[in-house]
Amino acid sequence: MKISTLVNFMAEEDIGLGGEFLAYMALRALPEPWRMLRNLLVPVTTISEMLHDTEIDLVLLHTSGVYVLEVKEYSGWIFGNPKQKHWTQTLPDGRGGSVKHSFYNPLWQNYGHVQALKKNLAILGEVPIHSIVVFGDYCELKTQLSTPNEPVVHTRELAETVTRIAAEQGDCLGAHEVQMLYRYLWPLENPSARRREEQIKYAKSKMT
Repeated sequence: MKISTLVNFMAEEDIGLGGEFLAYMALRALPEPWRMLRNLLVPVTTISEMLHDTEIDLVLLHTSGVYVLEVKEYSGWIFGNPKQKHWTQTLPDGRGGSVKHSFYNPLWQNYGHVQALKKNLAILGEVPIHSIVVFGDYCELKTQLSTPNEPVVHTRELAETVTRIAAEQGDCLGAHEVQMLYRYLWPLENPSARRREEQIKYAKSKMT
């Protein structure tokens, strides 16, 4: 990623040193060619619902396939398992006790992202898509959250995880195909303000 692109990556929507940027920084040493896209709004239709968008935090395009990253910026202790609809964040309350917050299972969330992206890429043929959920290094994952094909990792483990998957998968895309995927998906990174506002409202209604 060029310096000018990196500056824009940090500046847009005041990303600062948030989880998405730290995930990018963890992956910056991957051997070329690769490209990164963030906050993609991918159209999706289900049997029971009208057309809507799902937002993907980060998409890494690599010679070993497409990596869909769901980034969570949580501190404290994280509890859950792959089959639970909601996971739990536990934080100290400052009085010797703790307070708990529930959040939607990010594996389920990212599964929806992967399926939506797979449908949108079908026109380009079979492209391997890998799901990874990334938590910041400032939380503790207290239970077994991963599945064999859907790792849940800290940011510090992200590059190693991608490298491992890439070694197992092998190269299936050339440099030209990586660039082609980037150009095909780039418009989804830059939707209209109205479309992004509608997606935010939809996401809030589904996370309860």
